[in-house]
Amino acid sequence: MHDWITVARWETLRLMRRKDFVISTLLIPVLVAAGIGVTVFLEQRNEGKVTRIAVTRADGATASMPELKGFVWVTEPRSREALAAMVNEREVEGAVILPADLAAADTIDALVRWPRQDWVERVETLLEKEIRLARADAAGLPVGTLDALDRPVRLAERVTQPERGRSRADRIVAFGLMMLIVMSVFTAIAYMGIGISGEKQARVTEVIVSAISPQSWIDGKIAAYTGVGLLQAVVWALTVVVAMLFFITELPKAINPASLGVSLVFCLTGFAFYIALMAMVMATIKDLQSTTKFQAYFMFIPFLPFFFMEAVLQNPDATWVVVVSLLPVFSPMLVPARFAIGGIAGWEVAAAFLLLLVGFHFVRRAAGAAFRIGMLMYGKEISLPELWRWAKTE
Repeated sequence: MHDWITVARWETLRLMRRKDFVISTLLIPVLVAAGIGVTVFLEQRNEGKVTRIAVTRADGATASMPELKGFVWVTEPRSREALAAMVNEREVEGAVILPADLAAADTIDALVRWPRQDWVERVETLLEKEIRLARADAAGLPVGTLDALDRPVRLAERVTQPERGRSRADRIVAFGLMMLIVMSVFTAIAYMGIGISGEKQARVTEVIVSAISPQSWIDGKIAAYTGVGLLQAVVWALTVVVAMLFFITELPKAINPASLGVSLVFCLTGFAFYIALMAMVMATIKDLQSTTKFQAYFMFIPFLPFFFMEAVLQNPDATWVVVVSLLPVFSPMLVPARFAIGGIAGWEVAAAFLLLLVGFHFVRRAAGAAFRIGMLMYGKEISLPELWRWAKTE
């Protein structure tokens, strides 16, 4: 009865000893921490950066520019050729040639070394304000009147249910949860595919199934790779949280004990469901190179929730979103994401979890049947009707 525990222990230890698995598990946290650190460093560096811009007037008069944070204006009169030389020799980041009559200007030339310089947009915004004031003065309009006409009207959102008032950061967390599950699932599936195809090619399956039942063998694999996938997900998630605590003073509201608990439960059950589904497919494959289109389509199943990602984040309580979230194929990713942004009811979480358990049980039994027959078949690819017929025999 406990044969599956022995298989799970053996599979887990075999995978944990692989150098590429250890490297991939530890490399992602290092890359995440490094990426966040580099981003913060660059932002801090940009805050203290001073950009030198040469400014002159087309009529040879001395130009004047209002103060702009992070910019230093070089306003001595120069010819276009002299300005171009300064830019090319990196004496300044760029140059701006102002017209004699600013109010009548339609186009102002900016000299740059490369197109699409980031300073151009900031200077353009500043000049738009100056031109606006010049045109108002030419038209005899008081500045106060012009300000009143240009005053923007903003549409302020007032959430009728405050618990749903989540920020952009919370939506990023929800998206990150979906990405985390997909990455962990595909890593576990990849290693499981290598293991199962290798066992079949080495012709050791016949010996194994003579000692234990096929269902125990597949249950052990499901348990092992589910645990491995969950371990990777936890390691990667903790890395992101620790990095956020180190670089950010306040975590998003979506990162809370309830959300983490729901995510952990659905990650665990979802991993088991996906691993069982892929184990069923892998049992019908002679080797990874002989995979048919029908079998390869199953590999894209964990990606399906991403087709609904934008709709889920924009309108998480829509009727069709509720229905889709209850399906076992989608619930491991959509339920934690909807919970993170406060767009799911308690009964939906419970119903989705129960349906996911039922789906896992069916797929697990189908995987056992596929393993019992498919792992002993050589030289023949399985079709969908045959796979369905095997599943019904259990």
